[in-house]
Parts: sequence; structure tokens; C-alpha cells
Amino acid sequence: MQAVNVLVRKLLRFLFDARKLRSQMDAPGKDFSKAAHTLHELESVLQESSLEKVDILRAEVLFIRDVGARVRRQSEEDLRTGVRQGNHIALSVALQVFFNLESLWPQLKKLLAELLEEVRQAPLSAAGFLQGLDVNLQVLVAQTQRVHALEEIVAAKIDPVTHKSFQSVLEDAGVRSLTAHFWTEAASVFKAKLGKVCQDRAFRSKAISDCPKVLQSLVSAVEKLGRGKVMKSTEREQLYQSAAELRNEFLGESIRRVTDPIEMMLPDKLLSSLSASGERIGGTGETVTDELPTMHDLRRYVQLLVTELERVECCPDLLLKDVLRSVRSSVLFFATRLEQVVDSSSAFQCLTEEDGLLRLKSPLPMPTAGHARNAR
Repeated sequence: MQAVNVLVRKLLRFLFDARKLRSQMDAPGKDFSKAAHTLHELESVLQESSLEKVDILRAEVLFIRDVGARVRRQSEEDLRTGVRQGNHIALSVALQVFFNLESLWPQLKKLLAELLEEVRQAPLSAAGFLQGLDVNLQVLVAQTQRVHALEEIVAAKIDPVTHKSFQSVLEDAGVRSLTAHFWTEAASVFKAKLGKVCQDRAFRSKAISDCPKVLQSLVSAVEKLGRGKVMKSTEREQLYQSAAELRNEFLGESIRRVTDPIEMMLPDKLLSSLSASGERIGGTGETVTDELPTMHDLRRYVQLLVTELERVECCPDLLLKDVLRSVRSSVLFFATRLEQVVDSSSAFQCLTEEDGLLRLKSPLPMPTAGHARNAR
């Protein structure tokens, strides 16, 4: 008897909610959020009981299934177009519908997957690489901006019935930030695409040469999103890491470009053959003045350093400091090698001190072989 009473109460409640749903769907201005609340209660009853098997309720059950499909389909479309067009009203209603249906995160996850697919489908190939890179970054930035706008709406919404924040639903699913969640996935997709293009050995050398432009494009993309507001430092690094291999190879070549000329001007063979007096070790007293760098060599070396810095001045955030350190190391390396060919065997003084004043010696002393090299 008790079971019968429970079943009757469920049946009456079911019929009441079914009539309520009909009135909500037949109203001139349909409120899908309220209909979704009623719909969820009806679907829960059907899932928990066997009312669906009652013949007299078959028409109501079919109506509920049809309304459920229509409400979800329309709300998905509103959510999709609202994100793309920035329609906050459509977004707010759609979010409330999915909150009432207790499917907010699954629907948002589905939407993020669609936005991510557009990032994945953006073309990027060796032909027209820099142009393709700009297109990919434009798509990435646009999609991230849309997700951020959506996140701001989600963060501001609170259910008027349960007083539960929409953000808490995402946090229960382990998602603290929609933007960060999407950005992590999108940066991973972009990194995979960039890595695939750079696998081509014939193209890789050009990609390394274009590394300053590539990195500056990444920096510009992040700046469009706003530092601190949308992108945190850790999230910026996720994008920069996509070109980490190119950057490391570029810096390696940069070090080689500013170091090799020194080894050509002052090779190890020359340094190891000199004594402190400027003569060849084990030789006949022959000096090596003619083998030292000329002024033309030094000008070429300085110009090379300037060119290396100019090559990366377009990317001060990610390259200039490292290349500047390489140039500094190159100059120190050159000075160290130059010191090894300076004669330190005797004093060579052109000045004397008389009565506290420095005076030039006259006549000037003739330099020894080693000091002739110093003068050079």
C-alpha cells in the first residue's frame, strides 16, 4: 500500500510538471532557463522510476524527450553564436539552461573543443611560413579572447534559486580558469604544429634564421591579450616554449658567429707557437707581426658584432639579452687571446718622471721584437 501511495504521488507530480513544461514551452516569450529547470526534474523522475513504461504516459514522455532535444539544441546554438558574436544576453540564458540541466561543464568543454579545433585547422606550412604563423596566432588570440569573455560572464553568474555560483561548478570539475584551461590546450596544439613544420631539414635552417621574427610574433600575440589581465607569466611561457628548440639553436649559431672570427684571427696554432718575447718557440727568432689581425680584420669583427645585435633588436624580450651576453663573451674571449700575444718579457717605457711631472723620453727607445708586436 505504501509503495502504491509513493507511485501515485510521483505520478501526480510528474503530470503537474509535464503540464507546467507545456505551458512554459507554449508561452509567447519562451524562457528556456525555467523550462530547463522543469525539464531536468522530469528527466530525473523518468531516470529513477519506471513511469516511462506506463502506456498512458507515453505521449507525455515523447513530449518531454522532444522538448529536451529542442532546448539543448537551441541552447547549444545560442552558446556558440553568443561566444562568437559577443552576445552576452544569449550567453547568459544558455549558461543558465545548462546549469539547470546540470550539464554546464560538459557543454563548456564541448564548446572549448570546437574553438580548439579551429586553432588546429589553421594552415601552417613551410611555404609562406611567416604569413601562416601570423594567421595561426591571430586565430589563437581571437579564440582566447572569446574564452576570456565567456569566463567573465561565468564568474559573474549566480543561480537565483540555489544561490550557487557557476564558477563553483567548474571548480568542482577541477577547472579553476576557463582561459587557462583553453590556453594550455591551444599552446600544446600550436607547439605540435610548429614542431611538425620545422622537422623538414631543408626548411629548418630558414626557420632558425627567422627565429627573431618568430619569437617577436609570439610576444606580439601575448601583448594583444594583455599582460596580467588575461595572460599570466606562466601562461606566456607556455607559448614561448613552443619555439624553445628554435631559440636554442639560434643562440648556438649566434655564439658561433661571434666566436669563429676570433679563432681565425688568433688561432690556437699561432698562440702556442709564441714565446713571451714574441719569437717562435724553437724557431730562428722570426717574429709573427705579419700574422696578427689587421685594422681591416678588427673593423670586420666589430661590424660582425653590430650585425649580430641588429639581427635580434626586433625581439628584445626573448633574444636581445642573450645575444648581448654572447657579444660580451666574444669581446672578452678576443681580449684574452690578444693578451697571449702581448710581449711581457721586458719593460718598454716612453715616459719618465722628473720633479713630479711626466716627460716623454727623447730620443724614444727602439722597441724589441716583442714590443714591436705590442705596438702593432
